[in-house]
Amino acid sequence: MYDGAYKADLMNALKQHGLRANKQLGQNFLCDKSMADAIVRAAGELEGKHILEIGPGAGALTGRLCAAGKTVCAIELDSGLYALLQDKLSCENLTLIHADALKFDFAALPHMPDCVV
Repeated sequence: MYDGAYKADLMNALKQHGLRANKQLGQNFLCDKSMADAIVRAAGELEGKHILEIGPGAGALTGRLCAAGKTVCAIELDSGLYALLQDKLSCENLTLIHADALKFDFAALPHMPDCVV
């Protein structure tokens, strides 16, 4: 199973998709499993909640959020990372949206979020 917070998985996925951090978008990839776990814990009690993740990147938090919450809606601007996430993540409770979160109509979400990460 793919874990975007595991450096080897991250590097392999980026290579497979011909991707690297886009400096113009200010991209940096989280590749520390303990930090990813800490961020999800810091989000609070997520069980039964609808979670909105803005800028999932390579998915370091996404799988963890899917395991913790009822649903996750992740909005990703970068088309290459969007394709990577579609390819690598197979969470039944995940909805991926390819859009600019700054211009997105949040009323169009399948569920109104209880939590934003």
